Amino acid sequence: MLRTELARKRMGTNNGGKGGFVVNIASICGVVPEPTITFYGAAKAAVVHYSRIVGVRAYNEYSEEFLRLVLSNDISKLEPKEIGESVIKLINDNKPGGVAIVDKDGGFFYVPPSFDTNFSISKLEQRN
Repeated sequence: MLRTELARKRMGTNNGGKGGFVVNIASICGVVPEPTITFYGAAKAAVVHYSRIVGVRAYNEYSEEFLRLVLSNDISKLEPKEIGESVIKLINDNKPGGVAIVDKDGGFFYVPPSFDTNFSISKLEQRN
């Protein structure tokens, strides 16, 4: 997350940057609970939630950049080309804070935000 913040500051149009996209890649454990690796899952869930927070236009002080997140259930089984194609799809779909799951069988789908996230986003948008 620290590197993402550094990239956002450097790329931000308010700092003379050209804007762009930041893509965070995390594990499926950030979305689907796995009781055998609780701390790992909690860390990945933090990345997922952080990505959604900074991807919200109402919050994002760098309005021309968007943050994306690709989740993989077993990234070691995915080919670099599959990961790259998923990143391109995320960028082309232009969904700020979007979270997607990619699997080895070619599956790609967006994970809807939780009620808490939707409620928080609507409150932020009302303030702006």
